[in-house]
Amino acid sequence: MENKVMKLVSVIIPTYKGSKQLERAVNSVLKQTYKCIEIIVVDDNGAGTSAQKETEVIINKVKQAFPVKYIIHKENRNGACARNTGIGIASGNYICFLDDDDYFLPERIEMCVRILDELNYFDGVYTSVGVIKKGTVECLTYAEKKGNLMNELLLNESFLGTGSNIFITKKAVEKLEGFDEAFLRNQDLEFMLRFFRYFRMVGIPEILVIKGVNGVFNIPSYDKMAECKRMIRTKFGEEIKGLGSNIETFNRNEAFSLYSTSLFSKNRHIKIRCKRKLEEYRKLGLKELILFVIAMFNVYDKYVLFRSK
Repeated sequence: MENKVMKLVSVIIPTYKGSKQLERAVNSVLKQTYKCIEIIVVDDNGAGTSAQKETEVIINKVKQAFPVKYIIHKENRNGACARNTGIGIASGNYICFLDDDDYFLPERIEMCVRILDELNYFDGVYTSVGVIKKGTVECLTYAEKKGNLMNELLLNESFLGTGSNIFITKKAVEKLEGFDEAFLRNQDLEFMLRFFRYFRMVGIPEILVIKGVNGVFNIPSYDKMAECKRMIRTKFGEEIKGLGSNIETFNRNEAFSLYSTSLFSKNRHIKIRCKRKLEEYRKLGLKELILFVIAMFNVYDKYVLFRSK
């Protein structure tokens, strides 16, 4: 029987203040049943920072077992830039991404390669995503659809569960020319919306990606989020119009996203304005009203941090 040539898979891992979980992420790639891989870690902490030095210690440890490609940004840029740095040196036939706080289950890459090899009219594959709760795996997003999933993504920006669920062909990456570095938020969303302008994706129902938390309390900026939402509307205006009767769902989801982000703002007027905008689409529940009151006292970020411990 003729030996089949294995295709190389490039796994790009951007990291920022995630050293506590980075080793787990890298080891999950090393434990894959599919062995024809390269691992590219892009350190976006900034050269010489304490976080960068901690990350380098971990990478040097891993390098004793596997030749990880380790690139250090001179200064913090953003997640889109880190992913593009990785893309720039990736040699794989397939490109996938792994956030430093997530990890793959052992058959993730093998199953993704197999289905794309068999169904070569698709240029991307995604799987169900799980989260660990009380020591057990619970399904966060279920991968059952296939084809052009533009509308599904527009109507649910968490459709893929995590950026670690992106597994696409090199052809697609080259066509898209990487991530749009102008997006400081919603980078994966923007990237995949562009993907669906040209390519199709197929789902694998098995949970093969686990979404985690790296312990970094990252308070979102309302101004940055609002700008990214405006950019999404501008860049994908025709696709949004194409939602037809579902456009109200898109508007409601956008209003909720901005309202949720506004709760971290110190500007009371922004919070009130976002609450009123959301109420144009639906009433707030009792819990949401309580959280709004907490936010109006400008202690919402402290409350969220306390609840996360």
